Amino acid sequence: MAEKNVTKPSPLSESWELLGEAVSRLEAAQQTLAEKTASNGAASAAVKTLQEENKTLREVNEAVSERLDGVIHRLKSVLEV
Repeated sequence: MAEKNVTKPSPLSESWELLGEAVSRLEAAQQTLAEKTASNGAASAAVKTLQEENKTLREVNEAVSERLDGVIHRLKSVLEV
């Protein structure tokens, strides 16, 4: 039976391999964090836009409400005469 010559990797090559794997995990984590940060930035911008739109709509609603109140008051005045 022929013997197989299996060589065990040296501690240095094992260390380099482990270091390479750790660096790959760090790079993947950095990419994930960058994607989440970009997503959060887009969400923050969307929230700000919606808040500004909401403020504008509230102002328009207030103006329309005041005008309607005026029309109702004038109609009541005309109908009472």
